[in-house]
Amino acid sequence: MNAVYNSRGSVVGVFELDGDDLWLVKRKLEPTVHQLRMPPAWATDAEHLRILRERGGVGVRIHDTRGAIWEASLAKFTLHGFEVHRQHGPQVGLALGHWKHYIGKQLEMEMM
Repeated sequence: MNAVYNSRGSVVGVFELDGDDLWLVKRKLEPTVHQLRMPPAWATDAEHLRILRERGGVGVRIHDTRGAIWEASLAKFTLHGFEVHRQHGPQVGLALGHWKHYIGKQLEMEMM
């Protein structure tokens, strides 16, 4: 597991193995603060996606503060991602419709 830092040097996630799959995982994100409103999307640092690709990773997994988990493959970011420049360095956004979204027991059943 390797920590992932933002441009200010704060830890914002980790590269984490789930079986044989490497994910960029971010935890405790508050949707009302961290989710883009226009367009509705999640965004992550472009550099983090580049590193994830270099390492053969599969995608991004976000655990929000409401107990939901959001997953998107690197392929989705490549096909549907868009540039975001909103005072946090270069990022890539992905509209909510391109994410898998699991809540509570629904996730447990999907993972079994």
